[in-house]
Amino acid sequence: MALFKEYLDLDSIWNQPVRQLSLGQRMRAEIAAAILHNPKLLFLDEPTIGLDIVAKRQIREFILRLNRDYCTTVILTSHDLRDIEEICERIIIIDKGVIGIDCSLSELKQSYNQSALVKISLHVPMIEFECEGVKGIKHAEGLEWSFAVDKNVMTTGQFVFEISKVAKIAEIEIKEKPVEDIIHDIYERGSAIV
Repeated sequence: MALFKEYLDLDSIWNQPVRQLSLGQRMRAEIAAAILHNPKLLFLDEPTIGLDIVAKRQIREFILRLNRDYCTTVILTSHDLRDIEEICERIIIIDKGVIGIDCSLSELKQSYNQSALVKISLHVPMIEFECEGVKGIKHAEGLEWSFAVDKNVMTTGQFVFEISKVAKIAEIEIKEKPVEDIIHDIYERGSAIV
């Protein structure tokens, strides 16, 4: 019951008629009803659809805690890729009723995320930088650079090591392709079925 209070805030809606509940309040109540008997397997279909940012985070944290503390297996269907990234360890992509990809989220990222964007700010301008598998664009007269790193050629860690040999780095930002973009690319290439 403490778990319900902490994440689902049921006290605030306990005596309220169902027809007066908001979508987020109804969603929290439905999830509470679904887990009253402490199921070993819980199916959730779009559990955060239509919720505000705070409610989405509460629901995601609740699902993670339910999995961790009660060993509840959660099968989640969602078009909200943020739900998938924050909650799931494994992803199954279904296209036209056929399972195309079934792997861990980390395997998906590793297999389909072949590039990274690295933004670097420097203390001293750099005129040029050449490295195999790396394409750079100079900004702010050489004080800022954007690099596309082909991870088939070198890791981002190797790239940072190489550039640190020739540049005085003030700040660095590494951006991997988000899961949403990876899945978009998979469907766009028509390679969801492997």
